[in-house]
Amino acid sequence: MSLLKNTAFLALLFVGACQERSPIDAEKMTAVLVDAVLLEAGHQQKYNFGVLPDSAWLRDYRFVLTKHGLDTGTFYPAMRWYKDHPDAYAQVWESVITELQNKELARRQAHP
Repeated sequence: MSLLKNTAFLALLFVGACQERSPIDAEKMTAVLVDAVLLEAGHQQKYNFGVLPDSAWLRDYRFVLTKHGLDTGTFYPAMRWYKDHPDAYAQVWESVITELQNKELARRQAHP
C-alpha cells in the first residue's frame, strides 16, 4: 500500500511540474501583484521605511490573496510556475506597471 501511495504522490508531482499554464492566470496575477505593490508602498510610507515584523507582512499578504479568492497553497505554486516561465512573468509585470501608471493618472486627474 505504501508503494502505491508513493507512486501516486510522485505522479501527482510530475503532472504538476508539467503544467503548461500557471495555476493563476496572468490577469488575476496582475491584479494580485498590483495590490501587493500598493500594500508595500503604503507600508513604506506609514512606517517610514522601517522594518516590519514578518507576522505583519504575512497578515497583510494573506489579506491581498483572500481579496482575490486565493490562498498561499495556490499562490506559491503559481509563483514557482512564473519563475520557470520568465517571459510570461515579464508580461505580467508589464501589465502591473501599466495598471499602476493608469491608477496614478486617474488620481492626478481626480485631484490635480
